[in-house]
Amino acid sequence: MDIEATLTLGFETAPRGPPGAFPRKQDSPPRGRISSDAFDGARFAPGAFLGDRYRIVAMAGRGGMGEVYRAEDLKLRQTVALKFLPDALARNGAALARLHREVSIARQVSHPNVCRVFDVGETEG
Repeated sequence: MDIEATLTLGFETAPRGPPGAFPRKQDSPPRGRISSDAFDGARFAPGAFLGDRYRIVAMAGRGGMGEVYRAEDLKLRQTVALKFLPDALARNGAALARLHREVSIARQVSHPNVCRVFDVGETEG
């Protein structure tokens, strides 16, 4: 089974669009990995639902520590960032421990110019 560690970050910005324009969850949402030419090999495509809680909006970036996606938290109706470790790091105990330390330390930071960290979890495993 594919294990992916996730880090949930919150954006302090207001959602784009007119008030009340938050998209509604579809009856049969796409699940998990969806191929998309626009994402150039990204794990998730726009519109994919993760854990019945997050809807992927767009990829925000990619680097050595994984991929970051802009997503909507459907439960709290807020825009968040989801960070996914690469498969090799997600299976590495030392890398996962480093991620957990990063989350623990980052949760203590509160500043208007710093993205707040809310949670760490797993998807698809």
